[in-house]
Amino acid sequence: MPGDHEPSALLSISEFNCIDASFINGDVMIHCESYGAGEPLIFLHGFPDNSFTYHKQIAEFSKDYKVYVPTMRGYPPSSVPRDVDRYSLSELVSDIVELLDHLQVSAAHVIGHDWGGVILQAFALYHPERVKSLVLLNSPVLQPFLILLQADGEQQKLARYTQAYHRYQPGDPKDEEHIVRHIRDPEWREYIGDYLRASPIEGMLSYYKKNYPGPPYGNPPPDDSSSFIYKVPTLILWGLDDPYFSIKHLSALWEWFEPSYRFVSIPDAGHWVHQDAPQKVNYEIRSWLAGFTGGHAA
Repeated sequence: MPGDHEPSALLSISEFNCIDASFINGDVMIHCESYGAGEPLIFLHGFPDNSFTYHKQIAEFSKDYKVYVPTMRGYPPSSVPRDVDRYSLSELVSDIVELLDHLQVSAAHVIGHDWGGVILQAFALYHPERVKSLVLLNSPVLQPFLILLQADGEQQKLARYTQAYHRYQPGDPKDEEHIVRHIRDPEWREYIGDYLRASPIEGMLSYYKKNYPGPPYGNPPPDDSSSFIYKVPTLILWGLDDPYFSIKHLSALWEWFEPSYRFVSIPDAGHWVHQDAPQKVNYEIRSWLAGFTGGHAA
């Protein structure tokens, strides 16, 4: 990991034994580390982070769980395929399937932030039998968000930042400071700035090019949305100061979740809710997990 601005908070996980569990999915290498022992929890990061974005969750949950933190394809040290089509949701989901197969885990609790949550939602839709529960950290709920994006001027304005990502070509200026501007933790902001400077970002931005609709908007929603109904228990933790996603798309969650779901809004937290309010996020995740067989109360 970048060393110029290593956050002091990463010292919180240095005392835990880290095991490298990297694996191959076809021609793609996915780097994965694990901490602790017990029932498996999988945490998947978003853009522009890497797996260490969860250092405050690793320190907490590795006390009594086996915490796996893969680094997604397109994010070094994992492989960075050049073809944008290699970042389709089906390919990204296949990385999670291969991870569970590699670990010989039939099903797990999966937790995702931002794009990590998007991938895990698709995984839960395609393979609900492999998901004990889904936890989303400021990750938009797929279909209601896409419906809102097509029709809502406010959300379209919030989404303008993605247009530069769609236009980006290898060799263009990365503008790291602009990308990390909404990260509140100054140490983490510097660390990720270093990570972006040291890394190719065309793979990271291919997530947007392949999966995030750009203008013109106005496409009608599908006639049949039944394939977007979640069949796994889901916890949604939402920092209310998110600068990227309007909370309006979460106004009718009961339409999209067949089993139980829980929604928790967190004031004074932004998009990186797990970093802005780690004690609250960790408490809510523990409370959620305690409702399942093998869960641990706080």
